[in-house]
Parts: sequence; C-alpha cells; structure tokens
Amino acid sequence: MSIMSLKERLEQFAQEMKDWETRKTSIMGVEIAKLPSKEGELNLALKIIPTDEEGKPLKRKGVFITSLEQWDSMKRIFNDEKATELIENIEKMRQKREIKEDKEDTGEVFEL
Repeated sequence: MSIMSLKERLEQFAQEMKDWETRKTSIMGVEIAKLPSKEGELNLALKIIPTDEEGKPLKRKGVFITSLEQWDSMKRIFNDEKATELIENIEKMRQKREIKEDKEDTGEVFEL
C-alpha cells in the first residue's frame, strides 16, 4: 500500500465532489470547495470562514482563495496595522451579532 501525496489526495477528493460543494478540513475555518470548470479540469479553492474559538461560523459566507498570490495578498492585508485600526473602529460602531449556520453538516472531515 502506497502513501498518497497531498496533491493526489486532493485530486481524488475533488473527483468525488460536485460543483460548488464544500468539505471541511481539519483546519478550523478552512474548507475545500470545488468550483465549476469549463474544460472539465478539477478546480479547487480554499473557502475561508471566520469562526469563534468553538468553531462556530462568524459569517454566513466565506472568502474563496484560488491562488498563492491571493493568499499572500490576504496575509499582507491582515498584518497591516492601519487595516487593524480600521476594523477595530468599525467594530466599535457595530453591535456584535451571531450568525447561525443553517448548512447541513455531513460530518466528513478532510484530514491534513
């Protein structure tokens, strides 16, 4: 029995998924999403959904990331002190609210 690489495991996982289907990973707040493709090639993305410490979603919709360039750009934004100051002040203006998840949980987790 051979050990599959992460890339091979993702390819196999994607072939079992339908377009727009998402599956949880072992990383809290990170899902794998299968996006439609015109050429029939596998088209995966990370779907980032902010969660609280218990893993409950803080947003109903997530952000799709499809490239390392997008990933690096998000990291730069999140590490920017001015962006942090901006969101801190926005948060002071808003009331906190909890968004309930109405998505059915299949219980399947993609282990990394």
